[in-house]
Amino acid sequence: MILSNSIVSKRKSLDIYNLFGLLKYVLCLINSFCVNVYKTDRIASLRILLFVCIISSLQSNAQDSEFSLQLSRSSQVSLLTCGPGDELYSKFGHSALRINDPEQSIDIVFNYGTFDFNTPYFYLKFMYGDLNYMLSCHSFNIFCRAYSYEKKTVTESVLDLTYEEKCKLWNFLIFNIKPENKFYQYDFFFDNCATRIRDVIYLSKGLDTEKHKSDVDAKTYRQYIHDYIGTECWESQGIDLVLGSLCDNLTSQFSRAYIPNNLLELTTLEGITRDSKIILYGVDWDVNSSFCGPTFVGLLILLLTVFVSVYEKNSSKYFVNYDSFFFFVVGLLGVILSFMTFVSLHTVCARNINVMWALPTYLFLSYSIRSKHEILIKLSRCIVVANCVILAVFVLLTIMGFQYIPSLALLLSAALAIRNVRFLFRSLR
Repeated sequence: MILSNSIVSKRKSLDIYNLFGLLKYVLCLINSFCVNVYKTDRIASLRILLFVCIISSLQSNAQDSEFSLQLSRSSQVSLLTCGPGDELYSKFGHSALRINDPEQSIDIVFNYGTFDFNTPYFYLKFMYGDLNYMLSCHSFNIFCRAYSYEKKTVTESVLDLTYEEKCKLWNFLIFNIKPENKFYQYDFFFDNCATRIRDVIYLSKGLDTEKHKSDVDAKTYRQYIHDYIGTECWESQGIDLVLGSLCDNLTSQFSRAYIPNNLLELTTLEGITRDSKIILYGVDWDVNSSFCGPTFVGLLILLLTVFVSVYEKNSSKYFVNYDSFFFFVVGLLGVILSFMTFVSLHTVCARNINVMWALPTYLFLSYSIRSKHEILIKLSRCIVVANCVILAVFVLLTIMGFQYIPSLALLLSAALAIRNVRFLFRSLR
């Protein structure tokens, strides 16, 4: 059984809205096909595009008529909590709000987790932290079909709201889904699909959010991430490398609701939700793990570094290519980490001490250690001394527990320390 018997049929105007959207999409495909394949003249192409504009206008009117209605007293507002998926972006689940009003034939879902892949410079904006997410709206049936296809579990929890609170929540969503209001700057911990819904619910009920912020939880932000992706997969350690020390602060009952399941727990404890039931049964995805994980690779690199260093000492040789390649890779990583820490708008990436072992200066060293020029050799020696000092501070901060450091970073920093010291002894001979 995929859907429960409580699912209400779609609203007629929303069906028209979706039909207009499908028709517009088909017309755009026909226009592209005619222009590119049959080389249709410009006049015919403009006619098709004009018809697309008309359809867009009708679609917009259908949506406006949908949102101009007020909820009836029999309406119901539900929190939809979606289970984790197999892809990284869906590992932590998802939250949405369902508005179900049989008298007005409304059955729609509001979703704060939407973004546009066609945004110019999408990946650059994502790295910089300037990618806008937006509030979107779909029919409940479309929402269910999408999550059924992705094999994700969906739990519906009815919100215990008065009629006035329902209207307040509905009006808030209608105002915020307008084109000029629907975009917001995403923040993984403090402003995402779950925290937005949490704030909307608390606002509509007039609840005080400050009283929960002092309720310190036993877990940090980072530990909740580990609950979903583990600590030994490449995705987990990559995230741990990028996230700063802010993620190691303890959460509160309120702030940990950035995870959808935690939001469901919060609303249940507060008595805001009732009658929770699973309306879609999905697959329980396992936490990714592999034998050739980051810890295994890091250990291999460290052992190889020790072997090369011992062999060099006994044979009086210097494997410059090994250092050059190793320093080049670490330097590239240092550039990425420095950008995320000092340049990007991601607040969760600030105060990251991983930039103290993965320094961009290793990019220069990868070239200068191969040089025969005396100036470059002296400059390389100075940079290596500075690297060793910074690395020592990194070790001290790690021992003090300033920030959680993944195993790969610890192993690579140990290998770097060995090669830096080895270079110094060789250059001072």
